[in-house]
Amino acid sequence: MSEKKIIQPKGNPHKPNNEIDKKIDPIVIYWEEFALIMQEYFQALDRYRQDPNNPVKNQIF
Repeated sequence: MSEKKIIQPKGNPHKPNNEIDKKIDPIVIYWEEFALIMQEYFQALDRYRQDPNNPVKNQIF
């Protein structure tokens, strides 16, 4: 029987080789979530100012 050799890719195995393997940056996610929260807050505030007697619900339309 012949032995099979396992070929390791060149380079550091801990570094990503392509875009899919990159780690997610938690700081970027934090600021994206913060921006979404601010957007929802100001949308709700605008809807409240347009009609204060009608409560703001979780539905956009």
